[in-house]
Amino acid sequence: MDIRDEEIKEFIETVSLNSNYNFSDYTVKSFRRRMEKIVNDNNCTLTEITKKLKNNTIFLEKIVRDITVNTTELFRDPKVWLEIQKEIIPELKKLPTINIWHAGCSSGQELYSMLMFLNENDLLEKTKAVGTDINSEILAEATKGQYKYRFNYEYLPNFDQVLNVLPEKKKYYILNIWILTNSKISLKLSHFY
Repeated sequence: MDIRDEEIKEFIETVSLNSNYNFSDYTVKSFRRRMEKIVNDNNCTLTEITKKLKNNTIFLEKIVRDITVNTTELFRDPKVWLEIQKEIIPELKKLPTINIWHAGCSSGQELYSMLMFLNENDLLEKTKAVGTDINSEILAEATKGQYKYRFNYEYLPNFDQVLNVLPEKKKYYILNIWILTNSKISLKLSHFY
């Protein structure tokens, strides 16, 4: 089913008028892919979905959760971590305090990766990190700090183990719901990701 640009623009405007979410800076091309999936999953047209958003806040929140991308994992993209080690860590070592904002932290794996990385570089004690996301359900997962990973039993005997963030490490970060498109951050940041 083809979705017209006008339908997408009307959807974005309706979401903006009926909530605190504003997707007007998204490209239509990027948004179209997400809308096609939502239309298929809901078995109706985008126009029908848009009409339903106007008087059903629960449905609107569900659709917003469907729009957000929650792809993350511990130490995702190793090349980035090598670059951080080479370029950013030496600069962070010069600072008296480190404030880091992880915008769109999803379920928290990348935030926790950064905290582990800072700990390995003896920088955790002077760090405060803030993780934000608009999806309250996925942020609840981040707050737990508990991740299940499957390992190939052939290589590792601890198949199907659960990884937990140590409670004493939780004092170094704050997790909060934050709608980036409508908010200004009041934290003086060293870096954000």
